[in-house]
Amino acid sequence: MEYVAGRSLKSLIRAGDPLEHARAIDLTVQILRAAGAMHRRGIVHRDLKPHNAVVDADGRLKVIDFGIARAGASDITEAGAIYGSAHYLSPEQAAGEEVTGASDLYSVGVVLYEALVGGPPFDGDTAVTVALKHTNERPTPPMALNPEVTPELNAAVMRALEKEPMRRFGDADELNHALTGLQTAGRPAHQARPTAVRSVSRRKRLQTRVPLRCPNPRDSR
Repeated sequence: MEYVAGRSLKSLIRAGDPLEHARAIDLTVQILRAAGAMHRRGIVHRDLKPHNAVVDADGRLKVIDFGIARAGASDITEAGAIYGSAHYLSPEQAAGEEVTGASDLYSVGVVLYEALVGGPPFDGDTAVTVALKHTNERPTPPMALNPEVTPELNAAVMRALEKEPMRRFGDADELNHALTGLQTAGRPAHQARPTAVRSVSRRKRLQTRVPLRCPNPRDSR
């Protein structure tokens, strides 16, 4: 088995709280490339989360931990059983229903959401509480929590987090394409300013500033 030296995406998010949005997109795109490769081979990961993505010193990400992955018509799923980590469960997983590649895309949407705002869309005292929120509640749009999130990026995240699988992106490649198109677009205004503006006095800058059942419930914290 390959040894991957690096840090989990979860630890990077905790250190950055949240990540700069171009970096969040880049890392999510890498997860989607892995998801696309899995799905084309009939594999559904079922536990995509920042804990299961390792980023090396060069910024390359690898998805790990296929312990509860489903391949083809595997009988690992029991009727009504729930597999995965509560904070990253798709609504259909939370309900103990059949999972597909669309379920993984929902989980990737949760990961991107967390990378952008510093925390997952839903939280609660128990895994069951969190799972029910995935099933019944609409998440707060990430741009409402982080003003640097553009409307286009916000729309992509919210589509990935649709309750109905059919309303999400068609596959990992479609979401990948949508995010790739946003990597250089809609950067925050302070990043696009010409160098000459940086010589403005501190006073001037201040004047313009705009004010269930889970294998390991603790792992989702």
